[in-house]
Amino acid sequence: MNRRRDFWIVIVCVLFLSALGAQQTMPSYKNSALPIETRVTDLLSRMTLEEKVAQLESTWQNHSQDLLPEEFFVDEKGEFNEAKARQLLRNGLGQVTRPSENRGPREMADFTNRLQRIAVESTRLGIPLMFHEECLHGLVAADATSYPQAIGLAASWDDALVRRIFDATAREARSRGAHECLMPVVDLARDPRWGRTEETYGEDPYLAGRMGVAAVKGLQGDGPTVDANHVFATLKHFAVHSQPEAGANVAPANYSERTVREYFLPPFEAGIAKGNARAIMPSYNELDGIPNHSNTWLLRNVLRGEFGFKNLVVSDYFAIEQLITVHHVAANCEQAAKLAITAGVDIELPFLRCYKTLPSLVRSGQIPESLINESVARVLRAKFELGLFEKPYADSQMAVLSASPAQARELALQAAREAITLLKNDNQLLPLDLAKFKRIAVIGPNAGEPHLGGYSGTPRHDVSILEGIKNRVGGRAEVLYAEGCRITESKPVWEEDKVVPAVPKLDEKRISDAVEVLSEADIGIVVVGENEQTSREGWSNNHLGDRDNLDLFGRQDELVSRLLALGKPVLVILLHGRPNSINFIKEHIPAILDGWYLGQEGGIAMAEILLSEAIGAPSLFIYGQLSTLSVRLWTQLHKVQLQQCASRAQLDFCKRNGEGIG
Repeated sequence: MNRRRDFWIVIVCVLFLSALGAQQTMPSYKNSALPIETRVTDLLSRMTLEEKVAQLESTWQNHSQDLLPEEFFVDEKGEFNEAKARQLLRNGLGQVTRPSENRGPREMADFTNRLQRIAVESTRLGIPLMFHEECLHGLVAADATSYPQAIGLAASWDDALVRRIFDATAREARSRGAHECLMPVVDLARDPRWGRTEETYGEDPYLAGRMGVAAVKGLQGDGPTVDANHVFATLKHFAVHSQPEAGANVAPANYSERTVREYFLPPFEAGIAKGNARAIMPSYNELDGIPNHSNTWLLRNVLRGEFGFKNLVVSDYFAIEQLITVHHVAANCEQAAKLAITAGVDIELPFLRCYKTLPSLVRSGQIPESLINESVARVLRAKFELGLFEKPYADSQMAVLSASPAQARELALQAAREAITLLKNDNQLLPLDLAKFKRIAVIGPNAGEPHLGGYSGTPRHDVSILEGIKNRVGGRAEVLYAEGCRITESKPVWEEDKVVPAVPKLDEKRISDAVEVLSEADIGIVVVGENEQTSREGWSNNHLGDRDNLDLFGRQDELVSRLLALGKPVLVILLHGRPNSINFIKEHIPAILDGWYLGQEGGIAMAEILLSEAIGAPSLFIYGQLSTLSVRLWTQLHKVQLQQCASRAQLDFCKRNGEGIG
């Protein structure tokens, strides 16, 4: 008996001493029981200069544009070359850009795991990678849920809903291996000629701040760290990006400091102070003549000094190189890298260009290594906060299960309902009474196909206005359809460079066909606006998205005029990424609904609103009529620019959110 007891005492002692020895030999940075700052300090002290700079670099499935296509570690067919990936990751790496491209949920999780395994198991220090994605109104990926465009979410006035949307988005993104989402956009839409207006939460700093904070909290959760179901949020674009000269993307912003501080900075300050946003992305443009990726006053004095921001600053794509090619404040990559790192840009995205010169800049004494250490510490801190040293890998089965779940579809439908805004309803035409209208003509360039807007993924299903109305009406009425005219002959694909305007001769035939269709119907529902090629981010001379006027593109006004000439009742639905001037429509159409871009469930929501059976539809019309006075009083009290609260959720938001955001 005693021998058995002695035996177990020896075993316990051996195990204890083994564990103690292992703990003593384990590097402090791998000890999850230690404070994050202790782990950061320990890991930083072990790194070579090349390993440090690697944490400030990124890749976009290739190491650099300087490499030939055959040198990319993922070829054009998507084949993975592990030998080249190992060479790329030999010193570690900060971030990987858009791993979702050309991959479904399982494929993305497997791809991130494959790269992560090299970084964690085959490099000297085993520092895990961060992967980032675009998530403007849902994860921009295959089989991901697509919610209403940001400007449409702003029209909901429902910050609680926005938080739920981005909590769901974070789950979809993190399950596939993503750790950071490049959103929310809290720029102010102060010049609607600017093609990126759709990406914003509107023109008011209060509303943009509230929605931005909700989006940040949804993505990141409430904890001191970011758990395995959430991701880093990235406030962008810092700052004054959204009212460029002539409305042209990346054009300079020349405003007084008072204007900058009163209007453009408060949404960012709110996202930091109230949301604890973990990342910031500077804007491409110049502010008062200084490019923001080299603006020490903006990034160090204001952002880090006044706002107390201690987290990551990631570059916009190619923006450091643009200090050479666009702004002409640097002659080469060495100068551009020096300007950016001195200003406080921590990571160069989307792949390595200019920051590869940082080691030589340190060794030549042009920048101190302490500057590198500051940025590297922030990158490492981010990876510790995400728990990547403990759980670096994604679960591919969970990625499949998390892709566009049923509850996310219902959330997208609710968001679409709340985004729809009643602009006009003369003679109570809406909601439609099917006892009066047995033949409904659905007409217009935006009626027959779903329109999701820019930075959209490819959801498993989406519903056009035409399809939604057909499904809702069922056998109670006949639904006719005509395209009417086109906004562009080219398919409205946001990424496609070439834009082909509608051909007048073809449009004449389309308009005539639409007139004939309406002549056989009792009422016309005309869906007009813009599409993903006429309102978008103009990122190059061959990929434009800004406008020099806000009129409806092409012959849409003529289409409406020709239809009205029949004397039949006609209502208009607007789907667009920016507000358009609709002077003719406003004067002659009795009922107008604005949907912006409504997301994957847009057709269902619009059909519900048009027909009185909709959940929430009565509140749309009751509160749409009664809330105007309340909003005017609220506006006077709080000096916020509003037009209307068009649903119960919007009215409640107005009533409960009178406090400021500062």
